[in-house]
Amino acid sequence: MPIVTGAVRAEGFELDLDSRAVTPDVLSEPGLDGGETSFSRYVLGRAAGDDRLVGLPVFVMRGFRHRCVLVRRDSDLTALGQLKGARIGLTGWPDSGNTWTRALLRAEGVDLTGVTWTVGPLVAGETGKDRVGPVPFPDNVSLTDDGLAEGLAEGRYDAIMTPFMPEEFFTPDSRFRHLLTDHRAAELAYYRQTGFVPGIHLVTLKRESVERNPWLPQAVTELFERSKRHWLARRRLLADTTPWLLADLTGTAATFGADWMPYGAAPQRRHGRRVLHRTARPGHREPPHRSRGGLRRMTDLRIAVGQFASAEDWTANLKTCKELIDGAVAGGADLLVLPEGALALFVDEPVRIREAAQPLDGPFVTGLAEHTRGSSTTVIAGVHVPAPDGRVSNVLVAARDGEIVGTYVKLHLYDAFGRRESDNVVPGANAPVVIDVAGWKVGLMTCYDVRFPEMARLLADQGAQVLALPAAWVRGPAKEWHWEVMVTARALENTCYVAASGECGRRNIGASMIVDPLGITRARLGDAPGLLWSDASAAELEAARTTLPVLENRRFAVDPRLEPHA
Repeated sequence: MPIVTGAVRAEGFELDLDSRAVTPDVLSEPGLDGGETSFSRYVLGRAAGDDRLVGLPVFVMRGFRHRCVLVRRDSDLTALGQLKGARIGLTGWPDSGNTWTRALLRAEGVDLTGVTWTVGPLVAGETGKDRVGPVPFPDNVSLTDDGLAEGLAEGRYDAIMTPFMPEEFFTPDSRFRHLLTDHRAAELAYYRQTGFVPGIHLVTLKRESVERNPWLPQAVTELFERSKRHWLARRRLLADTTPWLLADLTGTAATFGADWMPYGAAPQRRHGRRVLHRTARPGHREPPHRSRGGLRRMTDLRIAVGQFASAEDWTANLKTCKELIDGAVAGGADLLVLPEGALALFVDEPVRIREAAQPLDGPFVTGLAEHTRGSSTTVIAGVHVPAPDGRVSNVLVAARDGEIVGTYVKLHLYDAFGRRESDNVVPGANAPVVIDVAGWKVGLMTCYDVRFPEMARLLADQGAQVLALPAAWVRGPAKEWHWEVMVTARALENTCYVAASGECGRRNIGASMIVDPLGITRARLGDAPGLLWSDASAAELEAARTTLPVLENRRFAVDPRLEPHA
């Protein structure tokens, strides 16, 4: 909208933006150089070998789909998994939104070939939309001209899928309701597992226009980015457009960070891979890239950060870690960072960590490492290992494909704010550690280490491009502010990514973060368990270190010699 109103203008080229009620067929209109395009139709075209459109990493429409399944108000159905063998109407077969929604059913164990599908208009007489698409329907899909909403009300369907609610839905005596009674909670859980809000429509350009003007994709992407930022800023000033919009805006920022619909190549690859996977099903052509990482360049690192409240029972914590590993692997993560103290936590009796500690070949680390077998995801977690003097060592363990690929013993112990970690923990005696993860250099730090900038700089000197920071940051006055400032500072002053996992719960703040090389928080959690996502880009890293060459401009070196622990 800021582009349409002229609040944001194209720089270096003229743009004629035509606002339409229906998404255009860009290829069929000679007068268009590009336009808004269905994501699934774009993917299906590319899978069929049609490269006449160039997709930009600009998703102008995103949305969760859990809310898009409707049932009758008197229906007994309340879960996606209950739709096995159901009669379901949907407003279009190849649509991006309905593709995502069918994927939700499949994830809940619904065999889509056992569903009786009917494709038709939400309300009889609706026109202007291609509901069929370029591929033949599966045998269990039929077409109708009758309205799906009325068919649901009359009992011809058990449920319908629609991105737009029928008018009646907004009335007190509506015959319809959402299938999921708390779809917002389901959508939040989906985001924490996958790290994205599904993309529905993106901006495309005709290849012939791009070949004439190679600068055009970057220029259009930057224009839409400026427009989006203007819109986000203005929307905060228009917080009274609904009674509770301001609360929604602050809640959205707490969950997704400053930008819930990021543009640019790196954030799009994870759900690009997923939509390829979803369209390679009955009635859809097999996509050309099915292997893990088929859409992503080797220069990108997919980062996941897991947050949970460690318990006293190590078996319960191992179960939680395995669940987070499963979510990270499913989302294509190269790196998963879990909290410090993942083995066990004794809030009221910290001395008990001595009896709970396990060796690196003990059941906790063995189970953690074994759960990574068969995947390329590197998992970093904090554990406590018995030390010779009866205390323990606070150790970060990095595991990949069933093996331990690196360890780091915490150097700086938390003898501050009235606490004495050294009463029960032995400080490390070796230099900081950098490990290789998918072609990237990842430096290891633990919690209190973040207060010592020379350690992060020493890791950067060793080539670290990402700092992995498991933590159990204790609550206290201004402590959360300290955490955010220092995590951000370590990223900015070393122009590197920081993936910080904060343990949550009664004692600790949570507040896991992923920060980029220019100190921008890409993603952040509050104080609840979850899985955080972001992508590290080699191009972004290089650009940041070129723009802000602090590693080259500095005048002092870091002395790598260790001083004895006080």
